[in-house]
Amino acid sequence: MNTKKLAGLSLLLAAALVLAYLETVFPHLLPVPWLKPGLPNMAVLLTMLLVGSREALMITVLQVFSISLLFGALLTPGFLIALAGAVISWLAMAVLHRGTRIGTVGLSVLGAVFHGLGQVTGAWLLVDTKGVFWILLWLIPLSIPVGMLTGIPVEMIRSRYLPKSRNLTGDREEKNG
Repeated sequence: MNTKKLAGLSLLLAAALVLAYLETVFPHLLPVPWLKPGLPNMAVLLTMLLVGSREALMITVLQVFSISLLFGALLTPGFLIALAGAVISWLAMAVLHRGTRIGTVGLSVLGAVFHGLGQVTGAWLLVDTKGVFWILLWLIPLSIPVGMLTGIPVEMIRSRYLPKSRNLTGDREEKNG
C-alpha cells in the first residue's frame, strides 16, 4: 500500500471516529432510544465507492475496534453485536456493489438494513432466544430513512470526487455510438 493511499484511508478512519463521537453528543432524535443513525458508516461506504471493498472491510473492522476501545466497550456483548452488524452490512454492500449497478443511496439503505439484521443475529447468538427477532419489526422500516440519511451525503461527496467519466469501480465507461 502506498503512502498516499494509506494517508487517505487514515483520514477516512479518522472521519468515522469523529462521526461516532458526534452520534454520542447529540440527543437521540430517532423514535427508538437505542437506534443511532450510523454516521460512521458513511466513511465505510465512501471507502467502498472511492477505494474498494477490501479497504472498506479494513475501515469497518478498525472502526468497530477503535470506537469500542475509545468508549470502553471492547470485547463486551455490545462490541460483538456491533461487529456482527458491521461485517454483515459490509458483506451485503460489497456483494451488491460488485454485482449490480445500484446507486449510492440504495446501497446505503441496504447496508443499513443488513446492519440491523447482523446486529439482531449477533444478539440472538449471545442470548440464545429468538425473541430478539421481534425487534426487526421496528428496525427494518427505520433502516430505510437512516440509510437515506447517510447515503445522500455520501453520494454528494462521491459525485464531487469521482470523475464522471468513471463508474463506481473506477473503470472508464464505454460510450455508445
